[in-house]
Amino acid sequence: MSRIELDELSACAPDGTAPVLHEISLAVEDGELLTVVGPSGSGKTTLLRALIGLADIPVGTLWLDGEDATDWAPAERDMAMVFQDHAPYPHLRVRDNLALPLRLAGLPAAEVAERVREVADRLQLTVHLDRWPNQLSGGQRQRLALGRVLARPRPAAYLLDEPLSADPELRGRLRAMIAGTTTVWVTPDIAEAAVIGDRVAVLRDGRLKQLGTPQDLAERPASLDVAALAPLTVLPGSIADGSLRLPIGTLPTDRPDRDPVLVGIRPADLRPDGDGVRLTLLAGDDGVEPDGTVRLRHPALARAAAENPAVSAEILARVDPAGRRAVPVVLDPARVLLFDPDTGAAL
Repeated sequence: MSRIELDELSACAPDGTAPVLHEISLAVEDGELLTVVGPSGSGKTTLLRALIGLADIPVGTLWLDGEDATDWAPAERDMAMVFQDHAPYPHLRVRDNLALPLRLAGLPAAEVAERVREVADRLQLTVHLDRWPNQLSGGQRQRLALGRVLARPRPAAYLLDEPLSADPELRGRLRAMIAGTTTVWVTPDIAEAAVIGDRVAVLRDGRLKQLGTPQDLAERPASLDVAALAPLTVLPGSIADGSLRLPIGTLPTDRPDRDPVLVGIRPADLRPDGDGVRLTLLAGDDGVEPDGTVRLRHPALARAAAENPAVSAEILARVDPAGRRAVPVVLDPARVLLFDPDTGAAL
């Protein structure tokens, strides 16, 4: 196990051209699981490659347990990485793919066999041990690549690049297998990041936008970029004389006057009943999503969305339309998020 610290670190793409990451400063504590989330192209994979020693670091410092490891070779860092392409060795059966790192470490044959059996059982690969990689599904190959890393003697840190995108039901099992080892887990899914991470780092355009607990990000997003990683309705608004005026209605507020402002409303904040301001929205024809989210409409939204691409054309809510065309909802004014329309910063 180890503590990882990045001090104003920039890192380049594999071709060594301009930096993809820009002045990242963060620390991963000994034994912590840090999830890294962000859209495609945000620099998540480059961050892992910089940690393991496969990306050039032109600026900044990487510290491992207090030592400057910026120029260390990958082998000196003792980190284990699961790459996103999860390519197994095609000339080896599943059993031998899992056993190879153990044999290279010089472990006795009996210990190798026991470790392979244990990892295969926990990753649901036991019935596939004698198959070739080309006989596996994409999800099975992904688990095989993960198993190769987990089978080896425990490293100083795990670096996992979207390790279970095809098998989300195995998240909890994997979380238990790596518990206690410093881990950086990359995912594009903010819900997954919040469920498994001790803390979450949000990257966008190669820059660290926010670092905090899942609760910090959910309740106090630093910017519209961060808030919009989860389902969010964005509406135009203005504040004057103690009122927040929105296309869908007016809410009381104690915020200072401001015009314009962007307002974020999370689906769970629109409820069928309770305390708050009562609004009436129109049900669409989309039905209820698997997560309980529905898309509601308001006559003024289409015009607002046409005028401003940052504004939502529909309103996301977790209510049951119950076959109604007009759907009553309640919104607590204290739950809305406010953002600067020019910078996206939270207000």
